[in-house]
Amino acid sequence: MHRACFGRAWAASGFGAWAVLVWGLTACAPLGPTTGSVAIPYRNPTAAIGVTSRYDDARFAGLWYVRGAYPVDADLRLVERRADAPEGPLWTLTSRRCVSAGACVEGVAHWPAETDVPGADVLSDPQGGPARRAVVVWVDDGFRTAAVGGADGRFAWVLDRAPRGGADRIAAGRQVLAFSGFDLKDMRMSP
Repeated sequence: MHRACFGRAWAASGFGAWAVLVWGLTACAPLGPTTGSVAIPYRNPTAAIGVTSRYDDARFAGLWYVRGAYPVDADLRLVERRADAPEGPLWTLTSRRCVSAGACVEGVAHWPAETDVPGADVLSDPQGGPARRAVVVWVDDGFRTAAVGGADGRFAWVLDRAPRGGADRIAAGRQVLAFSGFDLKDMRMSP
């Protein structure tokens, strides 16, 4: 819970304090994936998270296959970041959902972004949902594999330039996410 929310709840007095406290606990709940009515972030917010010192816009640009993601992004297949888009940085997220035997639908969403610091963009949801702050926490020397996550713990991805292979790099990406406070037990991996 945010300290400001906690302090605001305790600032009231008398019987109303309990009502304000209950309101404060629900109104200030962290955003994230949900199970039932309880928000569950995938990351410990007290763990340090930062942008990799290796980050380079030109080398990170291009198409990435999603090799690992949480259930919130279960259908996500491809991620592409363009730094040279006319309107500024742009992330294209491509999903594929199979709705029945053999019938699959592909969706492409363009998320405009503002660069917070090199390697950390605030992505605006084109559907009007909450923004995502994407932090590139790790990339290998050859820019073949990357680990990207949100400091709020709502998402994380292990990305690779190829749809298969690179098991050692994929494992390294997962390790860096774990070091950055992500709980990997719910992360779904593709081969």
